[in-house]
Amino acid sequence: MLVIIFYQTDEFCKFLEKETELNLIGERKNVGRKSQLEISEIMTIMIMFHYSGYQCFKWYYINHVLKYQRADFPNLVGYTRFVELQQYALLPMMLFFKMTMAGECQE
Repeated sequence: MLVIIFYQTDEFCKFLEKETELNLIGERKNVGRKSQLEISEIMTIMIMFHYSGYQCFKWYYINHVLKYQRADFPNLVGYTRFVELQQYALLPMMLFFKMTMAGECQE
């Protein structure tokens, strides 16, 4: 499941980056320092939390991701830095859900 979710989020992020660059006016400025984690990796970790059974994201990240998923995410950052990086994945994640899940919920 991890590989499937990562593949989908990574492909979406590549698409989004391409579309964003095509529609930007002027030069793009880098704000803040560059993250070691890609947006698709951040999104994958956030999505996998909901499948994990953990109720607290901090416990999930510290006790599962940092311990058991270093091979899957070789550039992992500490919990505090990850929390800072989540803000950059919020809009792409909302768009990802909107584009991939639209029309799947039926009442």
